Amino acid sequence: TLHGKKINNHTANEAINHGFALVTEERRSTGIYAYLDIGFNSLISNIRNYKNKVGLLDNSRMKSDTQWVIDSMRVKTPGHRTQIGSLSGGNQQKVIIGRWLLTQPEILMLDEP
Repeated sequence: TLHGKKINNHTANEAINHGFALVTEERRSTGIYAYLDIGFNSLISNIRNYKNKVGLLDNSRMKSDTQWVIDSMRVKTPGHRTQIGSLSGGNQQKVIIGRWLLTQPEILMLDEP
């Protein structure tokens, strides 16, 4: 139960919609898209929330939120276009945690971060 309401999560999308977030133990195999940039990796769990009124992605908001992840999590990187696979494991983990914080979860579960 969450806030006195029974929650049944049958899919990852349902869990996210109910305010759950999970940082997995296996960062490289299930947590990142190694060949894509920090921007993509920090926004992918929340991408539907970046659509503007006509259904296009709001690039300025996406860039701003990616920068928030970099700054608030103190990710050591040359910039948001850097391929996440080139970062240290700790910095990859920071991006993943920042990704889930952007979803504003009620519950953030960390599996051996």
